[in-house]
Amino acid sequence: SISQRRKTTNVLTQLTLTLMVPSPSCPFVDESIQQYGVQPLHVFHDMLVSLCKERKHDKPLLQEYMVLLQSLIAVDSALDGSSKCDDIAPATIVGLSSLSSLCTMAKDLKESRSIRQFILDNCDDLCRLIERIRSRQDQESGRQQRVHLMLALLPLLDVLSNIHQDGSRFDAALQHTPLVTKDAQWLLNSGLFRELVLLTSDEGNDAPSAAEIMAQRHLIQSLQSLSLGSM
Repeated sequence: SISQRRKTTNVLTQLTLTLMVPSPSCPFVDESIQQYGVQPLHVFHDMLVSLCKERKHDKPLLQEYMVLLQSLIAVDSALDGSSKCDDIAPATIVGLSSLSSLCTMAKDLKESRSIRQFILDNCDDLCRLIERIRSRQDQESGRQQRVHLMLALLPLLDVLSNIHQDGSRFDAALQHTPLVTKDAQWLLNSGLFRELVLLTSDEGNDAPSAAEIMAQRHLIQSLQSLSLGSM
């Protein structure tokens, strides 16, 4: 039932936040504990997938899931240098990965507009994450994170440009409306588009790997689609 589903998702949300997000009383969550926070998040995601396969669209459930992802993505920005090390907060990486996965489901969920707006609402945290990873390109771990970041961002750009990987539209109603243009302008003003462009350039001292070249090529193609969609 819907009420039982709500109770379940509330428990999953609290478990995820408790295990993955630092609190004032415990600013540094042990990594051995954080890994368990991914499990309830995966269960939440699987509930959405199951409903999608059954063609049952639960918008409140999706909104609750996106609020949880927003909390995870914002962790690195919230720490703002208070972390014991220079690494990206694991909760933020998990949040972005989960958002990327959600974007691949946007067409089947028939909620591409809600997901697009969610991406736009979180531009600042995404900007900071990209900037942080770009600044670590001279480190081996930083270069690997850069590749993973570019690949994770591709589904987000697909939703923003309203063009699915198969060439179809996520939302056919947006094809001849000014919404996509307005979204593109918002991206430009937020600085996210600039960070995405900078991400495609190789600023490291070493020659780019094959994985980096591939990720760069796909990201450039997605940015071109986004640019064309705003014209």
